[in-house]
Amino acid sequence: MRTSIFAAAIALIPLGAVPAAGSATAPELPRTPAGQVLVVQANLQDSVRPADAGDTADLENFAIRLAARVPAAPDALVLNEILGPGARRLATSLSKATGYKYKAEVAGERSAFQPDGSVRETAVILNTDTMRVTGPAGFERVQDEDQAYVGAARRDGSLQVPLVAAHPGGDPATATAAFTALAGAKFPEADGQVTVLGGDFRAGRCAVPGDDQPVGCAPQAFWADLTGSKAYSDALFDKGDAHSRDHSGFLFARGQALGAGIDAAYDADLPDRAACKAAFDAGRSRSAPAECRSVYYADVPFGWALLGARQPVQQSVSPGRIALDHCELAVRQAEVAARVVNNTDEALSRPVTAT
Repeated sequence: MRTSIFAAAIALIPLGAVPAAGSATAPELPRTPAGQVLVVQANLQDSVRPADAGDTADLENFAIRLAARVPAAPDALVLNEILGPGARRLATSLSKATGYKYKAEVAGERSAFQPDGSVRETAVILNTDTMRVTGPAGFERVQDEDQAYVGAARRDGSLQVPLVAAHPGGDPATATAAFTALAGAKFPEADGQVTVLGGDFRAGRCAVPGDDQPVGCAPQAFWADLTGSKAYSDALFDKGDAHSRDHSGFLFARGQALGAGIDAAYDADLPDRAACKAAFDAGRSRSAPAECRSVYYADVPFGWALLGARQPVQQSVSPGRIALDHCELAVRQAEVAARVVNNTDEALSRPVTAT
């Protein structure tokens, strides 16, 4: 039985520092502990314009910034709007930036546009020091866009990690059933597994767009479906303090969300990304304003999540801490979303207490 109800929170398992096997020098970033994976989601906007795809300065910036902004070496990346050569170049750049070995396990060709009119611009990159391919890998077409997928696992055998890089070509609400069917058909549920569905869904969580996204807003249909009957957790919502931000990048997981984050500092570092974007899109990164050249990687920030295997019962409270900063009729109030995913056949009740 898969149900979602309101409940309490789960503790974060700390990261441990372990040198990478086979590295020439020990990397500064630790490995994730056994039974956990760190997955990154990014829309790199590097696939439509040939000049943009040929200028890889933004990919180099992304690799360097990513290595500086995550708590451990990424085990996997699910990427949108990147071509095959770009994905392979990024894997090389990540290897240099982190000290671990990365490989583009599933990636497209030199053009996003296929002869039959479909689009192929998703990719999955793995840290081959920590992960290996164990299952099917390839592309599945949904709404005329090819979705990259791969069955992967930690090399220590502690966790199976099927990955789907999702990018709906139309309404994400109608694509959701196809995404979850793809994951279910290629990667049946199993103990010791976390299934990851990550990508740019072209829409935010709340049904009404806006800079302010309340915790208790009426959600988009795709989000309600995935976090409801499909029993996926939105890691960035549950653990990433991404509630108020209107963003379209998601990391949904059929498993535990142990930690997460968005590159929120990107806003402060490049408050006017539009001034950077034109030059990078045209493949003229050297002509971009000076503050852009070593920082800009896309016009939306990446997200990351630390994930663990699906548990019989999963609990979360989001946000973990609140500020009573909304005053209405002399009453201060704040919203909290408490959630339980019940993967058992037993009835379940979890009280929530605010202190």
